[in-house]
Amino acid sequence: MLKFYSKTPIEQWLEEFYKEHQILSPNGLDIYKIAESLNIVIEESPGPDRSIWDDENNVAIIFLHKDHSPIEKREIFFHELCHPLRHCGSQENMYSEEFLMMQEIQAEQFQLYASMPFFMICKYCHHHDHLASTLANEFHVSKKLVESRLEQIESRIRGAD
Repeated sequence: MLKFYSKTPIEQWLEEFYKEHQILSPNGLDIYKIAESLNIVIEESPGPDRSIWDDENNVAIIFLHKDHSPIEKREIFFHELCHPLRHCGSQENMYSEEFLMMQEIQAEQFQLYASMPFFMICKYCHHHDHLASTLANEFHVSKKLVESRLEQIESRIRGAD
């Protein structure tokens, strides 16, 4: 059934990036390694989670609240990573609520792709009974995020029929 899944261009780009950087398993999805590969600094702070970047100088910082659990930091990192990689400008200066919402939806989708790449998920398909729990443990993400990713995959497969 997974053979009917069609990767988005962003998923294809992420897969190429991960393979190019020898990130081939969930254990390789280390947020600090990924950030370093992309010239992005991760700062833990008492402030809100956010990302800031300067496209002209090719620098970015992702701020993660210091009190988050490792799983929360990981999930938030993959969401925030979308902004400097896929978006231009600063959300703080946006006047269009619709445009801001569109960017947040894109970041939510990106988070699913980046934290659980399809080419890695395929290796776990034989765990049908406990697939969500297995994936949550292997990818170090919440079961809720896993369920969202699996729903996304199933939806795309159904759309291919």
